[in-house]
Amino acid sequence: MNFKKFLINLKKKKILLLGDFFLDQFIYGSSSRLSPEAPVPIINPEKSIFSLGGAGNVLLNLRNIKMNVMPVSLIGLDSNSKMILNILKSRNVSTDFFLKDKDIKGILKQRFVIKNQHVLRVDYEELNFKIINRNINKFKSIIKKLAKEYDLLLVSDYGKGSLNSDLIKYSIDLFNNEKKISIIDPRKKFNNYSAYSYATFITPNLNEVRNLYPNLENIDKEIIVAAKKIIKEYSIKNIIIKRGEKGLTFVNNLNINHLKSVAKEVYDVSGAGDTIIACFAAGILGGLTVKESLKLSNRCAAYVISLIGTQPISFDKFSDFFKKL
Repeated sequence: MNFKKFLINLKKKKILLLGDFFLDQFIYGSSSRLSPEAPVPIINPEKSIFSLGGAGNVLLNLRNIKMNVMPVSLIGLDSNSKMILNILKSRNVSTDFFLKDKDIKGILKQRFVIKNQHVLRVDYEELNFKIINRNINKFKSIIKKLAKEYDLLLVSDYGKGSLNSDLIKYSIDLFNNEKKISIIDPRKKFNNYSAYSYATFITPNLNEVRNLYPNLENIDKEIIVAAKKIIKEYSIKNIIIKRGEKGLTFVNNLNINHLKSVAKEVYDVSGAGDTIIACFAAGILGGLTVKESLKLSNRCAAYVISLIGTQPISFDKFSDFFKKL
């Protein structure tokens, strides 16, 4: 398939993105001495960059590759929440389906970088997992309406309180009833995948699979066994395990594929998983095979981790990698 035809296919498709949105701030500076109070560098800040994290980074990847995407999430009324909404609006992304709750505090992850070296991260977050419960019916009503209109459900579950198991399961079932695709990026510290049952694809990383199987080693044989157990126990159709430096492993009841990492330089691995699920979703919707979509997303992820800070894939790089399939 040529790239022009792929883009024509993509223009006809729409993604519903459900997940946790937060802010990433990168503070870049220099240091010429250690603190006299403790053996830590004194940082002279030179520039500060804000971007979207979590499901927001998934969205930025999708928007960069010309995808039509609608985000659905919980947000607060504080300054961090307002900045998240402003960044989305600046990218011409609709915020119509963000439910606002005064008790939510927008999350900020602040990273300090000296000469391309990440030296400190400070997380500002006050999580309240009960807020989703009082908004659940509103959420379900929104998703029920949109499921008929959208072609793919993409869930980016960072475990920050915008989702719960009930909402995820409800959303998967709705898209299954519409005979549409669901891709789920699981919660980071989850040891029960029943909420993801009957999903089309799930995309855990190695540590997330270890929440289920703590003694799992990062070798092909053990990864395959773990993947098949998950497929059988939770009735999930396909699983993509992100294995860091060992690449990706795809497993279903008929096929097994291993894709080695093609990363040459690694500056910042944050956001790589977001790029993988975004590019894979685009590949599937654009008409690529699963294997081609995996290859494309693997190359895109290898590129973004060679960049400083959390950065989404650019359209030009996505196009280059597509043409090399």
